[in-house]
Amino acid sequence: IEEFDPSKWPRRSHSEHIKYANEWRNAAHQARLAKKNGIRYTPLLRLLYWKIVHYILIEPMHCLDLGLAEHHVRELLGI
Repeated sequence: IEEFDPSKWPRRSHSEHIKYANEWRNAAHQARLAKKNGIRYTPLLRLLYWKIVHYILIEPMHCLDLGLAEHHVRELLGI
């Protein structure tokens, strides 16, 4: 993942995410497919209540590293 502009990130539904994850799990060339779709399989996807596209968040370390904290303080909080 090399794109840091959220407006350019592809939007995916939960069903699309599951589809790509299962394709990755069953693929012979997983590295190529992961690079293309940016998705890998995890056993957590078997949990019916686990909707990764709804519950994802950026943890504090990456928030600071990517400059998101500065954006939040300046743009969202107006400080």
